[in-house]
Amino acid sequence: MGDRALARVGWSLSSSHCTASASDVDGDSVSLTYTWSDGSTGTTYAVTDADDPGDAITCTVRAAASVRQLGL
Repeated sequence: MGDRALARVGWSLSSSHCTASASDVDGDSVSLTYTWSDGSTGTTYAVTDADDPGDAITCTVRAAASVRQLGL
């Protein structure tokens, strides 16, 4: 997340808070996987009481291209 914002319990952070884009040189489709600082995956993160005030909530995005099979 580029800007630091204060999140509150009950808020839901989404992939719009952690933006990423990717492309494949072969034009194959690319999927993005979001992993949040607590190890959970998905496009949203729910802020709970377990998140201590002052902790940074981070996300990492991994891109993977589909595999194309060629008939030879």
